[in-house]
Amino acid sequence: MTKSSLDWQPFSSRTEIELKLDKISKLKKGWRYGEGEAPKSENIERASLFDDLLKEEGFHKKDIFPGVQGDLTLQLYLDEQTLEITFENDGTISFGLIKNNEYVREESEPHVIDAAKTLMEIVEQECKLSDSYTSMNMIDLKDDSYQGPFRIYVEPSPLFSAVP
Repeated sequence: MTKSSLDWQPFSSRTEIELKLDKISKLKKGWRYGEGEAPKSENIERASLFDDLLKEEGFHKKDIFPGVQGDLTLQLYLDEQTLEITFENDGTISFGLIKNNEYVREESEPHVIDAAKTLMEIVEQECKLSDSYTSMNMIDLKDDSYQGPFRIYVEPSPLFSAVP
């Protein structure tokens, strides 16, 4: 029996990401063999916001990792590509889209709102064609005269409208 892509499941629900963020938030200076800065609480909050946004957009194969400099990297796994979202200590949010082990798109934004807009552009342009995309905002409608599902996209509510 061969292993399917469904057998490998990174942290796939918000609860698991939140649990990992909780563990990451408890890291102290020197957490990695005497080196490693403790992650800033602002980075943890931003990572949580972006995780919520990705989940609302229908992306569920994600994981998160602390960086030695105190940064955080949220990774979104999409078939043959990975989107890295890095929350830097200076407040910058960087994006790297990886295909075939090479960065094919890299961008940075200094503000959360601009970073959220950049994320949505990347998602629209690069990611929604992925088989890993399963939008929670897609609704199946069945009609007696039609034997297949209709797909209707419901515009998600903006999560970042109240973020300063």
